Amino acid sequence: MIALAILLALIVLVAFYAIGIYNRLVKLKNLVAEAWSGIDVQLKKRYDLIPNLVETVKGYAAHEKETFENVTRARAAAQQATTVEGQQAAENALSGALMNLIAVAERYPDLKANTNFLELQNMLAVVEGDIEKARRYYNGNVREQNTLIESFPSNLIANSYGFHQVSVLRVGEPCGEDRSISKVQLMRRWLLGASVVVAAYAYGQNERINSFHTDLTVAADGQLTVMEEISIHAEGDEFKRGIVRKLPLRFTDHNGREHRVQYELTAVQVFGATSPYHTATEGDDFVLYVGSEGNFLQPGDYPYRITYTTKGQVGFFPDYDEIYWNVNGNGWAFAVDSISAVIHLPPSAQVKQTACYTGSYGSTETACSDSIIDAHTVRFQGRAMDYYEGLTVAVGFQKGVVAEPPPPTLWEQYAVPLVGGIITLLLLLYYFSTWARHGRDPDMPTVIPLFEPPDGLSPASVAMVMHGSEDNDQITPAMISLAVKGHIRIDEKKENVLLGLLHKTVYTIVKLKGGGGLPREEQELMSHMFGGHQESYEIDGTYDPSVQSMASAFRGSLRNQWHELLNKGNNWRFWWIPMLTVAVCVISMIVVHNSFWGDNDVLYIAAFS
Repeated sequence: MIALAILLALIVLVAFYAIGIYNRLVKLKNLVAEAWSGIDVQLKKRYDLIPNLVETVKGYAAHEKETFENVTRARAAAQQATTVEGQQAAENALSGALMNLIAVAERYPDLKANTNFLELQNMLAVVEGDIEKARRYYNGNVREQNTLIESFPSNLIANSYGFHQVSVLRVGEPCGEDRSISKVQLMRRWLLGASVVVAAYAYGQNERINSFHTDLTVAADGQLTVMEEISIHAEGDEFKRGIVRKLPLRFTDHNGREHRVQYELTAVQVFGATSPYHTATEGDDFVLYVGSEGNFLQPGDYPYRITYTTKGQVGFFPDYDEIYWNVNGNGWAFAVDSISAVIHLPPSAQVKQTACYTGSYGSTETACSDSIIDAHTVRFQGRAMDYYEGLTVAVGFQKGVVAEPPPPTLWEQYAVPLVGGIITLLLLLYYFSTWARHGRDPDMPTVIPLFEPPDGLSPASVAMVMHGSEDNDQITPAMISLAVKGHIRIDEKKENVLLGLLHKTVYTIVKLKGGGGLPREEQELMSHMFGGHQESYEIDGTYDPSVQSMASAFRGSLRNQWHELLNKGNNWRFWWIPMLTVAVCVISMIVVHNSFWGDNDVLYIAAFS
């Protein structure tokens, strides 16, 4: 009974967890759709402005027919795009066509001074800023949804109900092409920035990370000292009180084994002074919130410096050792204008190899450079980063410079299954001993059929003993027993109601003699039906408080007589020890798992629970 209850409770918990995941997936799907509709609205505003801009330029440069046709054709293609990838490609083509159009306008001074042209430029700049904000909001929701769809065990729910990952929107970024910028493209961008002054001003005011620089020092004992200098431009939109820095709590070594890592903050500063902050653990991230609740940032630039130490993140390979570091992470929903890193190895180290990667998570793009300052110092410089993009650097050096940690002990590898196995054996021993002492069933007696209730038992008592609990249905055999004993007579009468359309049965119970010598539950019936010298009692099927009172007194009488006897063999006192032990063991295994992080620990804990 208890085991079944625990199993049902676990099933209910799993069901509620699955429902919660499903509801969250639905919510994120709706948020992504809502965010996409916001982008769509802003793009339509942009499309409505383009014909007026084309006509204005055409009035001064009518012979630039090909340029106007390209803009019109690109605008039509963008309006017909139905997918994120298609929209991205179409918007890139349209942006290129608009750049050519602005370049044409640059050749006509009178056009640049035209009031209508300047007003259209201003309106287009505002729309471009709104598109940028809508795109950032959309990409943030897409990232959260895709993370949930990829993660275990939520991916099981997502796959079962047809939730699919959605592509982020990178307007202005080439699709599937080389992302290096040619001189012609640079010139076009310069012309666009020079001509659309208001657009350039609005762009410059967008919240962004001006620069992100990491200075990382590797000690001989494997400890890393990291100093991050993060300069931001805040407008009070996303950067409200400060910045949020996320650091991963897992490190995967070359054998594919995951390790828990910890961080110790030594300094958090802004403008060179100590800044308030607080930390939290969110999923697999250590999260640092820089700033205070009531202190809101005014528009402007803010230089932050974060210094912390961590250990256990050096990779040890057969032929070399390596520091592999994600400089800024891939969780920033902001563009990064400049990003760089300097890696300091121990003095006795010699740089053997270097590598760096740029782009979104998993990208193999290498739009970055490295320069070896000396035998144990390397500097990396990456390109400007878009939203959710980062720079990852790697430096390999000879073995023996950094002390390699000893291989994991048997306890570190198998702490959770060992704890679970020991407790399981103890519980089985406890169960066996209690069963041997108290749980053995007596020998099966000879069954002799009886046609009357056993001595001292009424029909209602027999029914309760058979079913294990009292119930209103047991009133019927008690009434029949009273009639058989000659204490009452039951008269039945059928009556027509609603002009004979319906019928009801009325039972009249007539008292024939007193209730002396009756079982307690039958005596309760007699006293409730014929109290106060009443000679008859009528039951017509409608609600009657006296009938309810009689039934309640009847059940109470049966419960008082037989409840203790029926529950005597339940042995509830033997269950609290194993249940408490299981709870303590599960908590212990989780603590051990967090400390040593063995393989398949989650499966062991789930199986034990």
